[in-house]
Amino acid sequence: MKAIIVDADPILIDVLSRIVSNYDDNLCIDATFTDPDEALYYLQHNDVDIAFLDIKLPAMNGLTLGKAIRKFSDSIAIIFTTTHPEYAVEAFKVYAQGYVLKPYIQQDVFLALDNAKRIISNKNHISAITFGNFDIFHNGKVIHFSRSKSKELLALLIDRCGGEVTLNEVIETLWCDSPHDDSVRQLARKIVSSLKKDLEYYGIKDICTFNYGAYSVNPDKLYCDSFNLLSGDKTASDAFTGEYMTQYSWAECSVPRLIAAKNNL
Repeated sequence: MKAIIVDADPILIDVLSRIVSNYDDNLCIDATFTDPDEALYYLQHNDVDIAFLDIKLPAMNGLTLGKAIRKFSDSIAIIFTTTHPEYAVEAFKVYAQGYVLKPYIQQDVFLALDNAKRIISNKNHISAITFGNFDIFHNGKVIHFSRSKSKELLALLIDRCGGEVTLNEVIETLWCDSPHDDSVRQLARKIVSSLKKDLEYYGIKDICTFNYGAYSVNPDKLYCDSFNLLSGDKTASDAFTGEYMTQYSWAECSVPRLIAAKNNL
């Protein structure tokens, strides 16, 4: 695997290079840059697996550079480095695989590299972003759903972290203000069918299990920031600022659980 480092401070480039060299004999620093434009040109013309990007770069900041990379590559794993934890949410919107705070701690760098490695080895990568608005990506590109309720149903399944959700629970959550009559029940079944078709279209149906009258997400089939936080990941903890699936009012009930997980780290 090949990595590059982009940072305005040559001393910090050297520090990070030495840490990365201790990670894995199969990973090497291919090039380092203090100029983000030079780094972008290099990435466009060379095979690189991982890019460490300092967020506070001159001229073009790391977030802008990350967005520019995503315009031509879904496969480069991006790990942001910074002294500013408040940028974590924006970093995840760029579909970043890691967020490492300075001064560097080897364990934090290694955790980010572990995550990047998993993504590099999984060409059919699926990523769910739940901090802020809910969105789901397939190989770096946002998935579009045929119905908004289909997307909301997937959000509900992800919120349950692999636990089964019955059709009645789907109705009670997604149509809480509607009478639970046969017409709503039929509509709920159509939404389940619509979600299955949407996932089949993208070739990722296996991220969910659809049993008769009960549905669940398969957590091991996708990357998810909230899953990582609940499992004790510090990078995900830094990214969580209290906002979770903000377009869905029912998701507010899960915020205390995430806050507790963050406070326990």
